[in-house]
Amino acid sequence: LLVTVILLGIAEVILRTQGFGGEAVLYVSDPAVGYYTAPNQKLGRYGGRVETNKFGMRAPAYSVEKPPGTFRILMLGDSTLYGGSYVDQDGLYARLLEKKLNELPGLPGKVEVLNLGVPGANLGTHVRMYRIARETLAADAVVIADLANADTGVPSLTTSLRGHVTVEVELRALRAPLHSGMWGGVVPDPAAALCRLLAGLWD
Repeated sequence: LLVTVILLGIAEVILRTQGFGGEAVLYVSDPAVGYYTAPNQKLGRYGGRVETNKFGMRAPAYSVEKPPGTFRILMLGDSTLYGGSYVDQDGLYARLLEKKLNELPGLPGKVEVLNLGVPGANLGTHVRMYRIARETLAADAVVIADLANADTGVPSLTTSLRGHVTVEVELRALRAPLHSGMWGGVVPDPAAALCRLLAGLWD
C-alpha cells in the first residue's frame, strides 16, 4: 500500500509539472462580445505557458495608444488563433507572424500583431470585437483567422467571404399526425417539413 501511495504521489507531481491538474484558464462574461479570456493571467497548462495581457489577449503588454511609426494588425479568430492550452505562448501563430514581419529588412517601423482569438468564437463574435477594438486600438489592418488551410502544409489566405447569415425557423403543426380526406391526405409532419426546407438550402 505504501509503495502504491508513493507511486501515485510521484505521478501527480510529474503530471502537475506538465500542466495537468493545475489552474484553469478563466473567462469573463461580456454583454457586448459574449465572453473572452480574463485579463492578466499567467499559468502553465500541459507543458506550455498561457499568459494574457490587460486586454485578455494571449499577447505581450501592448499599450492602448499605438506607438509612433508602428503598423498594428488586429487578428480575430477562434481557438486556432487563441492556441489552446497545448500551445506555448511563443508558439502562437500571431506571435510567430509578428516575429517574422519584424525580421523583414527595410521596414519603416515596428509591426504589432494583436491576438484577439477566443475559443469557440464565431463570425458574430468577430464582428462585435472588430467594432469595439478597431478604433480603440487604432488597428491599421484586420485579419480574420477563422478558416481552414487548403491542405496540411499549404498555407492559405482568404481575401473575401461570401457572407454569413443566422436564421431562426419556427414550424407549427398539429399535436399529432392526422390523415383525413377533408385535409386531402396526410398533414405535413414538422420534422419532414423541416427536412424539405433544409434540403432546399443549397447554392
